Amino acid sequence: MKLFHISDLHLGKRIYEFSMLEEQRELLLEILRSIDEEQPQALLISGDIYDKPVPPTEAVKLLNDFLTEVSKRGLHTYLIAGNHDSAQRLEFGKEIFGRESIHISGSIGEGLAHVTETDEYGTVEIWLLPFFKPETTRITRKNRKNQRVRKKLNRERRMRRGIIIIKSPVFPNEPWQSWESRTPA
Repeated sequence: MKLFHISDLHLGKRIYEFSMLEEQRELLLEILRSIDEEQPQALLISGDIYDKPVPPTEAVKLLNDFLTEVSKRGLHTYLIAGNHDSAQRLEFGKEIFGRESIHISGSIGEGLAHVTETDEYGTVEIWLLPFFKPETTRITRKNRKNQRVRKKLNRERRMRRGIIIIKSPVFPNEPWQSWESRTPA
């Protein structure tokens, strides 16, 4: 399965009160041109879709226009929330979008979302793991639904092909520190 991956679009970003929307529109058009050239089967969008939890209306329209164009090309799209996104706002209409092969996961509140796809080589499990704070999992670890998700993930480790789309800071061999509190070395 040929994949096209993008992340950190930060749609609606402003720098010193200067809107970046026109530059972002051009970037998305360039991405569409690359998709046309590369002909992937799926588009993965890994978080920070918007720059703020409540994005400007123009940024929402820009994403809508982009996803509409992607859908016209027949690509399956998998989109997860990042730390800049509002999980609830991003998930608006996700069931309708899912019928158009645009799969959205804003939070892990109802368990880990995944989609099973098939290509010429067989089955592919695509797992969607949006940004979450570690304390979220500590609080919900006792939740039976999350225990079932962990068991299911353990069973899925035996699968032949799988993809996990994740948006999270990762600091190997270190206890969790808030990404906001880290300073560059």
